[in-house]
Amino acid sequence: MKYHTLALIAILLLAFSCNGDDDPSPSDMSSMTVVKDGETFTITDFNNTLLKEEMQGEPGRRLDLRCDVDGGQFILSVSNWDFQNPPEDGIVIKSYASNEDPFDLPANSVTECMDGGNFTFCDGALGTYIIDNVIYSSEMSDDNFVSIITITENDDANRTVSGTFDIKVQSFGTNPASFIEFTGSFTDLEYTVQ
Repeated sequence: MKYHTLALIAILLLAFSCNGDDDPSPSDMSSMTVVKDGETFTITDFNNTLLKEEMQGEPGRRLDLRCDVDGGQFILSVSNWDFQNPPEDGIVIKSYASNEDPFDLPANSVTECMDGGNFTFCDGALGTYIIDNVIYSSEMSDDNFVSIITITENDDANRTVSGTFDIKVQSFGTNPASFIEFTGSFTDLEYTVQ
């Protein structure tokens, strides 16, 4: 079930990332530093969106930060729900985790959940890297590495976001699986709201 959900998320991310009409113009202050397996890249071109969505009647939002890194598309996503009181056009300032079981969260988890009866609503993170038709995802990691994306600032009036990340992604559908580690930070990245 986890793999079917991941495949659906990856397809949706690709669909949204291919829409070039939504590219915000990066400000002079926008920047992202990405360290991919020890090699540092400075990123200046982005396609970032905040998507408002509803699942099982519960409203929420997902922030996608998209850019090209070393010949592949790199996507950082965080999501939260309206029960967490996010700003109107923004995201809650906090750390978000990927590759955690929402039904067996460790004591030190940053994940927040709400029991909705037949459905559990949890915030979360997802790191995705797509290169040479191979999808890598932080939700696939077999070694129980918990990836973290931290939102440190969000100016929802000006639609900018800053933060850090420490993620490990695993290839989807390859044998043997391969891993890539990403760390870095982003400052004042602009996003559009959809």
